[in-house]
Amino acid sequence: MDSQGTSLDKDHSKQQETKDQTEIPPSRFEVELEFVQSLSNPQYINFLAQNDYLDDERFINYLEYMEYWRNPEYAKYLIYPNCLHILTLLKHPQFRQDIRHADVAQMLIDDMYAKWLRVGPYRPAAIGSNPAVLDQAQSDLVDQ
Repeated sequence: MDSQGTSLDKDHSKQQETKDQTEIPPSRFEVELEFVQSLSNPQYINFLAQNDYLDDERFINYLEYMEYWRNPEYAKYLIYPNCLHILTLLKHPQFRQDIRHADVAQMLIDDMYAKWLRVGPYRPAAIGSNPAVLDQAQSDLVDQ
């Protein structure tokens, strides 16, 4: 039984080694895209603040570097464009202090949700801006 277990361990080890060799690490673009979009999550910003990342000058400089995502050639890749609004807020020392509090993060979540309700999610052109259809869609969302 030991020889079988050892054989299986060796096979698994070889498979894992092969898998590790064939995986391509994410590009810098992918890593930075993921990071900038993570800024759209107020709970993540709250975590960063509570763990003193927002007090680190190097981190603040990195946030300044991330401003390039505002350029249209990069912004077109953003799925959560509200991350750019949070990036702007993070420039203000008072916001960086305030976001340490969970209630501020929750307020930001509530504000984002309220805006989403007003603007709404992506709508096919067939719906367009027909007020009756939009009112019904909002009513359906609130009732859920």
